[in-house]
Amino acid sequence: MKALAIVSVVVSHSYPLHGYALPVVIFIILIGYGSTRSYMKSGINSLFECYNRQLLKKRFDRIMWVYLFTVTFEMLASFILTKYLQIGNFQLDYWLKEFFNGGSGPGSYFVPLLIQVILFLPVLYVIANKNINYMLIGSFAVNMLFELYCYYYNMPQSTYRFIFLRYLFAVALGVWLAKTKQINWYFVTVGTIVSLLYITSYNFYDFKLPVQPDWSPQNAPAFLWPLMVVLLGLKILPEQAKGIVKLIAELGKASYHIFLVQMVYYYYMDYLFKNLHICIYTLINLSICLSAGYIFYLLENKIRSFIKLKKESVYTVAQ
Repeated sequence: MKALAIVSVVVSHSYPLHGYALPVVIFIILIGYGSTRSYMKSGINSLFECYNRQLLKKRFDRIMWVYLFTVTFEMLASFILTKYLQIGNFQLDYWLKEFFNGGSGPGSYFVPLLIQVILFLPVLYVIANKNINYMLIGSFAVNMLFELYCYYYNMPQSTYRFIFLRYLFAVALGVWLAKTKQINWYFVTVGTIVSLLYITSYNFYDFKLPVQPDWSPQNAPAFLWPLMVVLLGLKILPEQAKGIVKLIAELGKASYHIFLVQMVYYYYMDYLFKNLHICIYTLINLSICLSAGYIFYLLENKIRSFIKLKKESVYTVAQ
């Protein structure tokens, strides 16, 4: 599922998909689903256990080091282009600010969002342990109240894009999917139809809800369509990956690295191919982002394995 979502991310930054793909929503649902399954498997039930220092350290360790490398690479690239090729205008204060803003390039809001989701998801999990339906309905209500606030108080999209409350219902759907004992297919099917009608009405019939306008129709009413995609993926995709499915699964493991790579690529390089036919342009972008992101993923794993072996050897000598 993550592989299909990251392909949608790259394609949507090459070719407009009119809000139907919603790949980031799929990622958020999968994060809610995977984290909840992990909590349940570990027998975690309380907020204190969810906020265990070692557990949080492990989660942040997986996202922050590669993110730090990515932003540092973007900053160095900007410096080199400015100093030696007179392209752009390198400013250190801009890049220091961008570190906290998620870097530069399309989807750069994702890492700050991801940090917020990791920190708040345990609250939804604990509420779901008490009453899963209240958790889901309450999350949708809070999500829509946030949208109403953004609409009536004209929150700029530059601020809105960083606030995880806009994806609160998506996180809740992931938690619900992991914890529910029996899928209510009537709820999911009707919700999917409503979501698709909302997206279509917005794109082609100028239908607008009182939500933050710059990101419509990527709002809570559209989130049940990605939920159906996730559900079908979990049902259809085989657990034992072989052949092409194994390749897709590998890309899924590297989805975070591919996401970071596509940020850098679209920020610096995609203009090289923009004059080509849209299909060729999209295929080139896919090939570069997927392959470079996967290599990035393999390199990080190699470095982590090397560091782990070094630590173990030092510990053995100390013994």
